[in-house]
Amino acid sequence: PKLSITPKRLVKRAEKHLKRFAARFSEIPSEDDPDTIHDARVSSRRLQQVFAIIFPKPRPEKQRELIRTLRKVRRRLGACRSLDVNLDLIAEAINDAHDPATRNAWEQLRSHLHKERKREINRATRKLSRYRRSEFVLLSDKCLERIGPELGSRDINAALQESLEEA
Repeated sequence: PKLSITPKRLVKRAEKHLKRFAARFSEIPSEDDPDTIHDARVSSRRLQQVFAIIFPKPRPEKQRELIRTLRKVRRRLGACRSLDVNLDLIAEAINDAHDPATRNAWEQLRSHLHKERKREINRATRKLSRYRRSEFVLLSDKCLERIGPELGSRDINAALQESLEEA
């Protein structure tokens, strides 16, 4: 399929994903909510995808740092997300279990995974505390401001088409 997107729209999309990611990222330590973790991971991935299109390879160090930070945030939250998914599956199994012994076994597993999740969220929060949301947003804004003229001289549609073919 033939794509048609302007550089201005691409930068706007990046800004939208940046705001969404920054909001979710700041909520992680204060909320022990599986949806917040999921949303932070999804928004970081989408922002990384837009950055990959906007910042062509070879990327300057600051742009690589942005993409690396997004990837690290996702990795830090990955174990929590996996536990959340497993806890949802176990909740369904508990609801479906008719035998009290089976239900009890699922309850014990759920209790164990809740403890594991609490440990994992504490570990992730501790590691993520090194990343400053405001510094990330400022650096992202600086990089996005600088790419305006670059994008105009680059054929964005060709870059998008190339990214689609790679995917």
